Amino acid sequence: MAEGPPARKPAAPLLAVDGLVTEFRLPSGTIRANNGVSLSLEAGRTLGIVGESGSGKSVLCRALLKLIPSPPGFISAGEVRFDGRDLLRLDEEEMRRIRGRQIAMIFQNPMSGFNPVWPVGNQIVEGLHDLSASAARARGIELMRLAGIPSPEQRFHEYPHQWSGGMLQRAMIAMAMAGEPRLLLADEPTTALDVTIQDQILALLVELQERTGMALLLVSHDMAVVAETCDEVAVMYAGRIVELAPTRELFEQPLHPYTVGLLGSLPHRRTSDGRLRPVRGQPPELLQLGPGCPFAERCPVASDDCRSTPVALRTLKPGHASACLHPERIGTAI
Repeated sequence: MAEGPPARKPAAPLLAVDGLVTEFRLPSGTIRANNGVSLSLEAGRTLGIVGESGSGKSVLCRALLKLIPSPPGFISAGEVRFDGRDLLRLDEEEMRRIRGRQIAMIFQNPMSGFNPVWPVGNQIVEGLHDLSASAARARGIELMRLAGIPSPEQRFHEYPHQWSGGMLQRAMIAMAMAGEPRLLLADEPTTALDVTIQDQILALLVELQERTGMALLLVSHDMAVVAETCDEVAVMYAGRIVELAPTRELFEQPLHPYTVGLLGSLPHRRTSDGRLRPVRGQPPELLQLGPGCPFAERCPVASDDCRSTPVALRTLKPGHASACLHPERIGTAI
């Protein structure tokens, strides 16, 4: 019998994070905002990062670019490999060559992301040092048009206070795309925008990704947004990834009680009496974490060993990992 073609090897990840630990040394003690985070992302793919405020999502994005303010913050362990190079071993000059050109970031609040006394267009092309002034302006207008900003020739010279939040978010996307990055970190790119503008921004990001083949790491607290745009989802809680799975599988068969709680709080998943099912309790204080699962005090299926036994992210199904000691109990939490 003739042999078939050799199996295709999986593509090497563009981004591979292994055991990342980001800490902040405060007067009251040292907290771990990222506690052993591991993930990977291939070119052309989208990974969603979800979780409540304070779960470590934004800190993770900044850590990937080594933008943690020091002091009080520092990266104490782990690797961040981009295209095979460990970014944590690079000096600041080498990182400057990567930021904006190889890896770009859309920050959370567009209203505070621009210098108020400098024209928006000039800020978009600020990093294009290798172009003449006229070429940079032409490139900036092209980027603004690509980002869906109307009348870019005129608006190139306008100031941030003359723009709406939605237009500034588009300008931030144009700025991020100026260097034609291979990886885009989008930290809550639709925060504080109305639903119509949110849809437009998400559609724009997807369109830009399809045009350029870049990888996209999308941070959001909106599960519906993630469901529409992401190939895989990482669920963060108390600085850790507690579940990692393909998007459809995570929504259809979650394997961590915290993920179940997040999904249960969605409007279309209301109970029979029409009420939402919020996750009970509050996120833990990072200075007071015990040795066990950080979600144990809020978990409806936790046992005593959950509070005392350390639990790591482990593969339970192909491509689906969870940090839960008792995944067989998940059905009773739904």
